Amino acid sequence: MKMTSLLSPFSKLPNRQECTVLLVGDEGTGKHDLGLAMLNLKTPFSLYIRTATSLPLPAEKEADRPCIDYICYVINLTLDDSMKIVEEALSTVDVRYFVGRSSLIVTGVEFPNKQVIEMETVLKLAESYDLPIIFGEVEKPEELLSLATKVTKTVEIAAGYKPNVSPMLVEATQRNFEQNL
Repeated sequence: MKMTSLLSPFSKLPNRQECTVLLVGDEGTGKHDLGLAMLNLKTPFSLYIRTATSLPLPAEKEADRPCIDYICYVINLTLDDSMKIVEEALSTVDVRYFVGRSSLIVTGVEFPNKQVIEMETVLKLAESYDLPIIFGEVEKPEELLSLATKVTKTVEIAAGYKPNVSPMLVEATQRNFEQNL
């Protein structure tokens, strides 16, 4: 099976009436539950969810694959393989996805006794790729809905559906500029 070498955000033209999100993560991270919860939310565009356990994606299906507008890397702190899969996937993605077109979704924070991945490791990964982190849980329906809402709002901004708001503006408001003064 031939694999594409690099996933690029501009390899296909986007459709202004729809948005495709790719959820990348190990089995058991809750990415399917998150995707279903996102699909149940009301959006001003048609939302499509794709999932993958690894990247790069197979090359033979590339012609049928829609433009991927946003990538969520799902890490569950209680599953050791989830971090490895995300680290490997990040190396196969065009750097232009790291400018407001992707984020880390971190689950398992509520279970410190079961965590096998240290939070410091996740924070270093996010910093090295300049990725925003969205924390949430998928076990309880209300927490899943909250996480799905946060991710969908981020996707909505990244896809250009929020007038006068861009991913760069959101990132600028989250930076600590006191260090540079």
